[in-house]
Amino acid sequence: MPPNGGLMMGAGRTVVNGATRSSEHLRLRARDDTLVFENLAHDFPQRILYRRLGADSVVARAEGLGANGAVRGFNIPMRRVECAPRPAP
Repeated sequence: MPPNGGLMMGAGRTVVNGATRSSEHLRLRARDDTLVFENLAHDFPQRILYRRLGADSVVARAEGLGANGAVRGFNIPMRRVECAPRPAP
């Protein structure tokens, strides 16, 4: 769903060979120019942040508390690419 009231909602699924392998529901909250995914009850990551770098680039950061209680995380740089049409079955 498009952003409205500072919130976006979405859903996704992974299908392999016609069978659903996983699914998820998302609630995205906007904070300035950053989208935040957060579930503090999850083991790791507890938070995923997305920051736009330009018209076709974004960096995702997955972070959360490590075993020693310190925040740990990693960055995932992404850029927009053209997608080929899916072949007919």
